[in-house]
Amino acid sequence: MKICITDSGLGGLSVCDEMVRQLSETHKKADIYYVNASYSHELGYNYLKNRAEQIKMFDRVLHGIEQYCSPDLILVACNTLSILIEHTAFAKKQITPIEGIIDAGVSLITQQVPDDGHISIFGTRLTISSGVYKNRLLALGRDLKNITDIECHGLPMAISCNDDVTAKIARFCQLSPPDAYFLLACTHFGVKSAAFNSSRILNPNVTMATQICDQLNNKGDITLQMVCRYALDNVELASWRGFVRQSSVQKMLEDYQIDKTLFYWP
Repeated sequence: MKICITDSGLGGLSVCDEMVRQLSETHKKADIYYVNASYSHELGYNYLKNRAEQIKMFDRVLHGIEQYCSPDLILVACNTLSILIEHTAFAKKQITPIEGIIDAGVSLITQQVPDDGHISIFGTRLTISSGVYKNRLLALGRDLKNITDIECHGLPMAISCNDDVTAKIARFCQLSPPDAYFLLACTHFGVKSAAFNSSRILNPNVTMATQICDQLNNKGDITLQMVCRYALDNVELASWRGFVRQSSVQKMLEDYQIDKTLFYWP
């Protein structure tokens, strides 16, 4: 099976790393492509002027992925981009199956958190402001008073720069009610899950990887390939080489390709 994992940066590598670990242990075959959906090293989706522009850009990415590797499945290992999936022309045409990590996060909550349990959602500004998790949980009958949104502004970048984020994470955790379950609603946060200092961590990165690996049956080798529109920052690259644990994923990072024609950016 040919699988493309995409994220608006490198956080989705945590999903890729977990998939490779599970596939290696079960000797299952997969051809995995990691496509960085970021259009510029200097600017991210936060800097696009409105939601319509974000949707348009991500739609270009999805069409670029289709042309680049024609995958059997696209995994959007990014909460911010998962919000946009259903609004893209690509998804509406049902060209290639797409799964977003928000589905994995909601599934994890329904499986592990009691109906009256409290959930603290740690996410980026875009994810929290969208209300996507809160709305999905309310639709499932969860009580609003048992859901706390915690905007972790600046944390993904600090993690990618390999800063000491222990104190920063501790301050965010203080915003959570006691005994709450912690949903890590940003793929970056999974690599620093220990810093959240809770026995009730919900990590959708692992859930997404497990859900896909469980669907695969063919035995064989794993192939890995990574592509970006631009050269990655050396500090960020070094950080993620240290965060991932599978040697094949580390090698993929070392050998990543640059393709400025991957998708169009004005």
